[in-house]
Amino acid sequence: MDCSLTEAERDLVAAAGGLFRLSRAIGRAPAMDAILTGEPIDAERAYQLGLVSRLCAPGEALDAAMDVARSIASAAPRAVRASRRIVRAAAMVDDDELRGVSRVLLDDLLESEDAAEGLRAFAEKRSPAWQGR
Repeated sequence: MDCSLTEAERDLVAAAGGLFRLSRAIGRAPAMDAILTGEPIDAERAYQLGLVSRLCAPGEALDAAMDVARSIASAAPRAVRASRRIVRAAAMVDDDELRGVSRVLLDDLLESEDAAEGLRAFAEKRSPAWQGR
């Protein structure tokens, strides 16, 4: 299969933020290479650059994605949301601000019903029944 881009496709510019987002995500040199050449990034290279978190065999992507989804869904929903919020903010704010946001979110989590449930479940050696509260 020929994945080469046509000249017309190479003449387009990622004007919706793709240029600076890619540079932030994978670093300047590999971003420049991908952006200026227009060459596709295969799965193995995307994994090496951190664009994807897992690789799987062809035809197994849906099963792998469902395994990840089940793992996330089994965690405390408020903790998952807070963690996601902090990771997303990391690209936009400095470490001092992130520490403050983390502290506020952690304080909120520690006062939640789910935190109490997690501690009870641990003490009782059972799986927690998260409620998202």
